[in-house]
Amino acid sequence: MTRYAARWGIEQAFADARNVLGAGEARNRVRRAVERTVPFAMLVHTLIIIWYARYGHDPADVDDRRAAQPWYRTKTEPAFEDMLIKLRRTMIAARFSPDRPGQPEPGQIRAVLAAWDAATA
Repeated sequence: MTRYAARWGIEQAFADARNVLGAGEARNRVRRAVERTVPFAMLVHTLIIIWYARYGHDPADVDDRRAAQPWYRTKTEPAFEDMLIKLRRTMIAARFSPDRPGQPEPGQIRAVLAAWDAATA
């Protein structure tokens, strides 16, 4: 049981790369492509986590997620999906910011969130 608990983070990273980033859905037929797909997905997984830790982390993210989805009452840390959602929204806000590309202002993020909610409603 202890060994399984120690591997939980590793297994979750593999599951995220496979299910969230799509490494498990790759349709590769060439041996070299198959050998590069999973390592590339793991590299992207790592870069997203590093970006979130350095630039994207906001303690309010978990509170917002709990408010939007009440079944996460005990959630204390952001999941990988939360990090990826924040990165995507930041990239969208930065892309549509004519004045200052890069890290968006909080008002820009709110505008993206409102547009996202309107599009998915």
